[in-house]
Amino acid sequence: MKESQLAKKLKDISDHITESNLIETIYQLTKNYGKGKVNQGRYNTNVNFRLDYKNFQINLDDGKSEMGGGDLEVFYNEKLVLSLDRNLDQKKNTPSANGWGITTYFKGNWENELEKVQNELEKEKKEQNKKILMKKEEVPEEIIKEMKSRYDLN
Repeated sequence: MKESQLAKKLKDISDHITESNLIETIYQLTKNYGKGKVNQGRYNTNVNFRLDYKNFQINLDDGKSEMGGGDLEVFYNEKLVLSLDRNLDQKKNTPSANGWGITTYFKGNWENELEKVQNELEKEKKEQNKKILMKKEEVPEEIIKEMKSRYDLN
Protein backbone atom coordinates (compact mmCIF):
# COMPACT_ATOMS: atom_id res chain seq x y z
CA MET A 1 0.00 0.00 0.00
CA LYS A 2 1.33 3.41 -0.91
CA GLU A 3 1.74 6.12 1.73
CA SER A 4 -0.90 8.25 -0.01
CA GLN A 5 -3.39 5.35 0.08
CA LEU A 6 -2.73 4.78 3.78
CA ALA A 7 -3.13 8.50 4.50
CA LYS A 8 -6.49 8.52 2.66
CA LYS A 9 -7.77 5.46 4.55
CA LEU A 10 -6.76 7.01 7.89
CA LYS A 11 -8.41 10.30 6.90
CA ASP A 12 -11.58 8.39 5.98
CA ILE A 13 -11.62 6.85 9.47
CA SER A 14 -11.16 10.29 11.07
CA ASP A 15 -13.88 11.80 8.91
CA HIS A 16 -16.35 8.99 9.65
CA ILE A 17 -15.83 9.18 13.41
CA THR A 18 -16.06 12.98 13.38
CA GLU A 19 -19.13 13.20 11.14
CA SER A 20 -21.03 10.50 13.02
CA ASN A 21 -20.40 12.23 16.40
CA LEU A 22 -19.32 8.82 17.63
CA ILE A 23 -16.92 10.08 20.29
CA GLU A 24 -19.38 12.56 21.77
CA THR A 25 -22.14 9.93 21.79
CA ILE A 26 -19.96 7.35 23.56
CA TYR A 27 -18.55 9.92 26.00
CA GLN A 28 -21.97 11.23 27.05
CA LEU A 29 -23.55 7.77 27.13
CA THR A 30 -20.82 6.48 29.43
CA LYS A 31 -20.83 9.56 31.63
CA ASN A 32 -24.64 9.71 31.91
CA TYR A 33 -25.39 6.00 32.40
CA GLY A 34 -22.14 4.43 33.56
CA LYS A 35 -20.74 4.08 37.05
CA GLY A 36 -18.00 6.43 38.09
CA LYS A 37 -17.29 10.01 39.01
CA VAL A 38 -15.87 13.35 37.97
CA ASN A 39 -13.07 14.73 40.12
CA GLN A 40 -12.51 18.44 39.76
CA GLY A 41 -9.00 19.41 40.79
CA ARG A 42 -7.32 22.77 40.88
CA TYR A 43 -5.61 22.34 37.53
CA ASN A 44 -7.37 19.39 36.00
CA THR A 45 -10.58 17.43 35.77
CA ASN A 46 -10.62 13.64 35.86
CA VAL A 47 -13.60 11.85 34.37
CA ASN A 48 -13.70 8.13 35.18
CA PHE A 49 -16.71 6.03 34.19
CA ARG A 50 -17.45 2.49 33.12
CA LEU A 51 -20.59 1.32 31.37
CA ASP A 52 -21.47 -2.36 31.12
CA TYR A 53 -24.69 -2.82 29.19
CA LYS A 54 -25.73 -5.79 27.07
CA ASN A 55 -22.85 -6.53 24.67
CA PHE A 56 -20.95 -3.34 25.47
CA GLN A 57 -18.25 -2.50 27.93
CA ILE A 58 -17.05 1.09 27.72
CA ASN A 59 -14.20 2.50 29.79
CA LEU A 60 -13.70 6.24 30.02
CA ASP A 61 -10.66 7.63 31.81
CA ASP A 62 -10.28 11.22 30.72
CA GLY A 63 -7.84 13.45 32.56
CA LYS A 64 -8.37 16.87 31.07
CA SER A 65 -5.39 19.03 31.96
CA GLU A 66 -2.63 21.08 30.39
CA MET A 67 -0.67 17.82 30.08
CA GLY A 68 -3.47 16.15 28.12
CA GLY A 69 -4.26 12.56 28.88
CA GLY A 70 -7.25 10.35 28.55
CA ASP A 71 -8.38 7.00 27.21
CA LEU A 72 -11.70 5.79 25.88
CA GLU A 73 -12.20 2.12 25.02
CA VAL A 74 -15.23 0.39 23.59
CA PHE A 75 -15.56 -3.38 23.71
CA TYR A 76 -18.38 -5.07 21.83
CA ASN A 77 -18.92 -8.79 22.40
CA GLU A 78 -15.64 -8.73 24.32
CA LYS A 79 -13.72 -7.43 21.29
CA LEU A 80 -12.00 -4.04 21.29
CA VAL A 81 -13.70 -2.08 18.49
CA LEU A 82 -12.62 1.46 19.35
CA SER A 83 -9.74 2.82 21.37
CA LEU A 84 -8.91 6.51 21.72
CA ASP A 85 -5.99 8.30 23.35
CA ARG A 86 -5.85 12.06 23.93
CA ASN A 87 -2.05 12.02 23.92
CA LEU A 88 -1.88 10.72 20.34
CA ASP A 89 -3.91 13.43 18.64
CA GLN A 90 -2.09 14.66 15.53
CA LYS A 91 0.58 11.95 15.61
CA LYS A 92 1.76 10.68 12.22
CA ASN A 93 -0.01 7.52 11.02
CA THR A 94 -2.60 7.87 13.77
CA PRO A 95 -6.00 9.12 12.65
CA SER A 96 -7.58 11.64 14.98
CA ALA A 97 -10.97 13.12 15.71
CA ASN A 98 -12.21 15.70 18.21
CA GLY A 99 -8.88 15.93 20.04
CA TRP A 100 -8.44 12.17 20.36
CA GLY A 101 -5.94 9.91 18.61
CA ILE A 102 -7.70 6.83 17.24
CA THR A 103 -5.52 3.86 18.18
CA THR A 104 -8.02 1.12 17.26
CA TYR A 105 -11.14 1.21 15.12
CA PHE A 106 -13.16 -1.57 13.54
CA LYS A 107 -16.25 -0.48 11.69
CA GLY A 108 -19.23 -2.71 12.24
CA ASN A 109 -22.73 -3.34 13.49
CA TRP A 110 -21.71 -2.17 16.97
CA GLU A 111 -22.20 1.44 15.88
CA ASN A 112 -25.88 0.77 15.10
CA GLU A 113 -26.25 -1.22 18.32
CA LEU A 114 -24.77 1.70 20.26
CA GLU A 115 -27.57 3.94 19.03
CA LYS A 116 -30.15 1.38 20.19
CA VAL A 117 -28.45 1.17 23.60
CA GLN A 118 -28.59 4.94 23.92
CA ASN A 119 -32.34 4.93 23.15
CA GLU A 120 -32.98 2.09 25.61
CA LEU A 121 -31.04 3.74 28.41
CA GLU A 122 -32.79 7.08 27.84
CA LYS A 123 -36.17 5.32 27.94
CA GLU A 124 -35.22 3.46 31.15
CA LYS A 125 -34.08 6.68 32.79
CA LYS A 126 -37.33 8.45 31.86
CA GLU A 127 -39.34 5.56 33.32
CA GLN A 128 -37.24 5.62 36.50
CA ASN A 129 -37.72 9.37 36.86
CA LYS A 130 -41.47 8.93 36.32
CA LYS A 131 -41.61 6.28 39.09
CA ILE A 132 -39.61 8.50 41.44
CA LEU A 133 -41.94 11.42 40.74
CA MET A 134 -45.02 9.25 41.31
CA LYS A 135 -43.56 7.94 44.55
CA LYS A 136 -42.86 11.49 45.74
CA GLU A 137 -46.49 12.38 45.06
CA GLU A 138 -47.83 9.44 47.08
CA VAL A 139 -48.86 10.27 50.62
CA PRO A 140 -47.47 7.84 53.21
CA GLU A 141 -50.03 5.38 54.61
CA GLU A 142 -49.70 6.58 58.24
CA ILE A 143 -50.57 10.14 57.19
CA ILE A 144 -53.60 8.92 55.24
CA LYS A 145 -54.80 6.96 58.31
CA GLU A 146 -54.44 10.01 60.51
CA MET A 147 -56.23 12.23 58.00
CA LYS A 148 -59.08 9.72 57.68
CA SER A 149 -59.49 9.73 61.44
CA ARG A 150 -59.93 13.50 61.37
CA TYR A 151 -61.74 14.08 58.06
CA ASP A 152 -64.29 12.39 55.87
CA LEU A 153 -62.08 11.52 52.87
CA ASN A 154 -64.30 8.85 51.29
